[in-house]
Amino acid sequence: MKKLGLGVFLLGILAFARPGEVGKKYIGETNGYCQKGIILKKWKIERKYTSPITKARVKYEICRLNELRYRNIIAELEGRDVFQNSELKNYIEIVNSPTTVDYDRRILYLRIWN
Repeated sequence: MKKLGLGVFLLGILAFARPGEVGKKYIGETNGYCQKGIILKKWKIERKYTSPITKARVKYEICRLNELRYRNIIAELEGRDVFQNSELKNYIEIVNSPTTVDYDRRILYLRIWN
């Protein structure tokens, strides 16, 4: 009976574990694009001696980064200048952006220096 219980437990771990896809993971500098987005939130962060940073949270229908395709994912964008609404909604190009992926919450953290 103990062996059966241990076998079921180990099988459960193998079936439901997601190796490498838990929590946040820094994937390095990426290139690609995101398109067909909806702006969820936009805010500005004032800094003392440098230009302010604008952040936006946008839900994109598709993002393609380094040949990986993400569908229906939220991207949290950070940039120096004020983002234009049309740029965020329709199409945004990502060039050499340090990127982190949060697999639990399905969020891409991108830095866009426009």
